[in-house]
Amino acid sequence: MRRSPEIKKFLSLCLSEVMDEKMKQLGFVRRKTSLEYHRQLPDVVLTLSMHFDARPHWDSAETFLKPQVGIEHPKINELRARIEVGTINEHRDEYLRGTFVTSLRDLVPFEEAVDWYVTTDEDYRKALVWYLSKFEQHVNPALERLSRPEEIIEQYEKRTWFKGYLDTNTVVASYIYLGMPEKALQAMERRFGNSEERKLYAAGFEFVANIAKAR
Repeated sequence: MRRSPEIKKFLSLCLSEVMDEKMKQLGFVRRKTSLEYHRQLPDVVLTLSMHFDARPHWDSAETFLKPQVGIEHPKINELRARIEVGTINEHRDEYLRGTFVTSLRDLVPFEEAVDWYVTTDEDYRKALVWYLSKFEQHVNPALERLSRPEEIIEQYEKRTWFKGYLDTNTVVASYIYLGMPEKALQAMERRFGNSEERKLYAAGFEFVANIAKAR
């Protein structure tokens, strides 16, 4: 079986054969040896990263594919960083970088979701064909919607299924970004107001409250 560097090299080759052309039509680009696609929009970057586990100990396959998708909104991330001062999240660079990060599989309807354990060359290509189909059909439209702070707020307020993948601090930052600090404070109170976490988020509460007072 191949080791991680060989798997990465082969996956990159497969992406060029199976996904690159269609992803380019969707606005996503990838460096030649990278396993990550990017789509630059006016205020945000959408990403698809082909993560994997080589030789998963729980299965006999060579590789477990686990692609991840995300949204990077720099202004939202800056606000989140202010909210999270003094908390454990303050020191998680990767966590702070993504406005919204989840598994590609999580944005596929449950009845259509598949876990891909692959070994043969044909397995890899079949998996990528499936991922590309689901990305175009379900995932990319979801990312496009959630790239707008207004949509993040709407999903949160409607308590839809997206809410399970939206971090509270991203919601709070989106409220502030859209000029609604009072609602941002309400969201913080709802999530952290009656727990020990309120102490951890003391600086964040003060930051949001000061914005609300200044209005």
